[in-house]
Amino acid sequence: MKYSQAKEILQSIKFRKGSVSDRIRTLILEREIIHSPTTSEEIATKVSELTGRRIYTYHILVYMKPFLDADVVRSKYFDGKTKRIWHGSWINLKKLRLPTPRGVLPQDTVRRLGREFKIEIDGLSLVWGRHGDCTAFLLRKILEKAIYIAFAKNKMLHVLKNRHDPQKFVGLQEMLKIASTTNAKDGTPFLSSKVVGELKGIKFLGDTAAHDFLYNVQMKDIEREMVYISIALGQLSKKFR
Repeated sequence: MKYSQAKEILQSIKFRKGSVSDRIRTLILEREIIHSPTTSEEIATKVSELTGRRIYTYHILVYMKPFLDADVVRSKYFDGKTKRIWHGSWINLKKLRLPTPRGVLPQDTVRRLGREFKIEIDGLSLVWGRHGDCTAFLLRKILEKAIYIAFAKNKMLHVLKNRHDPQKFVGLQEMLKIASTTNAKDGTPFLSSKVVGELKGIKFLGDTAAHDFLYNVQMKDIEREMVYISIALGQLSKKFR
């Protein structure tokens, strides 16, 4: 099937306006997903960004069923049977490059974060699914570092300085508050206030991993927070330009 044919079929499928499947169709038509191998996690993150509400990865198969039934989208497993990727039916499977099983965050976000985050991203790939404490600590570090670099790229590091001790920066909680109330050079906040409100979970888990030696952070706790940290890192990395 050619993309022109798939596009006609996509436009003819009837969805309730504003529904999750309707938003997924929009993302496909705008070439945001499916035109290259896309994980369920990436789709959930993109739809969450578009709708402003949390979309769970394990619901994606239900939302994608109309597209599978219409044969405009196909899926397959990679990394054994632990992850599913989606692609347009117009893509040649023989030339299909699967995303690396080591990938945790959306690929476009990782690309924008760049080489400055290579050590942290590599480390995250190694401990993901194996060690909750290390994963939570690394995610907290990546978030804090992303805020710092976003402000540095916008020549606004002074905003993050501690007023009582200008040689130091404020803590992560204050950084998040500042990021949601301060506009970057493009005229928009570094982080949306809604996302900042949801990031207290990953901050708590990161703090617990670093300071509470009696508790081990569980991966299931982290997975519930991944949509929001993925959105936050996506928003911050766009301010790196």
